[in-house]
Amino acid sequence: MDELMANFDARITALSEFAAGKTAIVGLVTSGSYNVLGNDGRCSMIGREIGFENIGVDATGQSWPRRSWKTNW
Repeated sequence: MDELMANFDARITALSEFAAGKTAIVGLVTSGSYNVLGNDGRCSMIGREIGFENIGVDATGQSWPRRSWKTNW
């Protein structure tokens, strides 16, 4: 476990520097659908700890009721 976690903080810092001032739509592809994710569950590290502004965060509320799209991948 120590080997897996070695330099974890340094990696987060490097990603934070890269993410500064950048936006992202955080999502997950499952069973051919793309699901937008907020900052309070799976993948929340992307918006919270790393620092990308997750512009899809409101897509999980009532303002944008459709949250997943079928893909043709």
